[in-house]
Amino acid sequence: MSCVGRQQNPSSRGISVGIFPNNSSQACRFIAENSEANIFMVENDWQLQKILKVQDHLRHLKAIVQYKDKLTKKLPNTYTWEEFLTLGVTISDEMLDKVIDSQKPNQCCMLVYTMGTTGPPKAVMLSHDNITWTSAAVLQSLPYTYPPENQEVLVSYLPLCLINAQIFEIWIPVTIGASIFFAEPDAMKIQGSLINTLLEVRPTTFCGVPEVWEELMQRMRSDQMSAASFKRNLIVWARKMGLKAYKNRESDDHFPLGFRVAKKLVYHKVRQDLGLDRCLQFLSLGSGLSKEIQDFFLSYNIILMPIYGMTECTGPHSVSYQKEFKLYSCGKAIAGSHNLVRNTDQEDIGEFYLWGRHLSMGYLNNEYKTKKAFDQKGWLHTGDLGTLDNEGFIHIIGRIEEVIITNQGEKIFPVPMENMLKENIPIIHHAIIVGNQAKFLSVLLTLKCEISSDTGEPHNMLTQEVINFCRKNNSKSVKVTDITNNQDPIIDAIIQKGIDAINEQPEHENHKILKWKVLEKDFSIMGGELGRPRRCDGRTSPESIK
Repeated sequence: MSCVGRQQNPSSRGISVGIFPNNSSQACRFIAENSEANIFMVENDWQLQKILKVQDHLRHLKAIVQYKDKLTKKLPNTYTWEEFLTLGVTISDEMLDKVIDSQKPNQCCMLVYTMGTTGPPKAVMLSHDNITWTSAAVLQSLPYTYPPENQEVLVSYLPLCLINAQIFEIWIPVTIGASIFFAEPDAMKIQGSLINTLLEVRPTTFCGVPEVWEELMQRMRSDQMSAASFKRNLIVWARKMGLKAYKNRESDDHFPLGFRVAKKLVYHKVRQDLGLDRCLQFLSLGSGLSKEIQDFFLSYNIILMPIYGMTECTGPHSVSYQKEFKLYSCGKAIAGSHNLVRNTDQEDIGEFYLWGRHLSMGYLNNEYKTKKAFDQKGWLHTGDLGTLDNEGFIHIIGRIEEVIITNQGEKIFPVPMENMLKENIPIIHHAIIVGNQAKFLSVLLTLKCEISSDTGEPHNMLTQEVINFCRKNNSKSVKVTDITNNQDPIIDAIIQKGIDAINEQPEHENHKILKWKVLEKDFSIMGGELGRPRRCDGRTSPESIK
């Protein structure tokens, strides 16, 4: 779903505004009112009904266009796609040329709404130059192929209201003459049709997000656990070989003995099963790509290339590729852009500032927020914390608002500790450390459980991976509620052991985790604990842990 923003001169140009397909009527109303939209483009009757519920509040709305299926009922100012196209028949070529010639690179062409942790969404204004320059800069940094020698084959499945989706699935492919295959609407759902699309298309570059990599990881783990004993042992051996190969590559570029055998017997077969056997670039968009996921794919000789950025810089700011790659980093700044770290502490951790032609025009009708985000010298204050190493690689460790300050005034960065918890305790899905103004730290834990393929809501049943882990450790738990409220002493002891391992590290001497609690329900977007991307929207107070 999308809408077109209003312009001062109706004959000059329009501004596109993307909307998530599962947004509510009220969310659509907010975006339409804020952008002063006068045209709504909807896919089907279900989306149309959302707009009809709130259209009386949309004083700028002139038309609603349904571009799929027939209208179930003809209403004033509603059009099918064919009817909409006929409205332009009477427009002369001279008028069309005038509209085209009126376009300027620095004019706004798109509004992208960001979901902040607090307050209503903000509309980021992106210009024609933002889009074209960013696409060209990424192409200078990443090794895409071009016709006639080779043609990239790509799959578009991410919501196109996200700027990263537009850059990597629309504008870059158009620029290089790639073939784009659009996935089915359920591609992003748990156990959706994305894997079938990949098997059919066999893309040469694939852009994933953390939740998609996690879904593929779970699928690969399930296949491994259901394999016969010999094959399962072969996969375990090959994965160890894959990790060893990468470590060797960092030092002397020599592959270990047996790597070629593992590549032929395991790695290539895994890529075939995922539809990624022709893929040369595995790009990871968005925040939240865990060390666990990166290590898992690395063990199959699949190197995920994290890309760092935000809507305010037209999506990507830094990219990774095999010749310029450092594990667990977000790569280096794209050509023509710059970054620096300000307000650093004794460990050189500070806030990232970005600069370049990819920086947006600011926030629509929000001068205060714009001046707060962009300083007078043109630097974007990201709110992201991390380090910049001496080779120029960016390492992000969290957001400013995620920093915990103890009652002694000590700053604690919780995300690295949370990631370590998930590594130490493999049954944990989410770990949220809390402890602002407290004497000690506490942590909320959720377990890996089955997810509804229709709604994305978590079930009570544990995943097969967790059940197998429980059986291996002599626990009989099969449900989340078998473990919550300290009902399973075996799992409780395993969790405590994982927490103790973190507490024993020297850097955590003054901020130990002394309380923890396993929640009865995993976090979800529908439940309100996660936003887009799947990231916790705030930290609960320690009082919730009894």
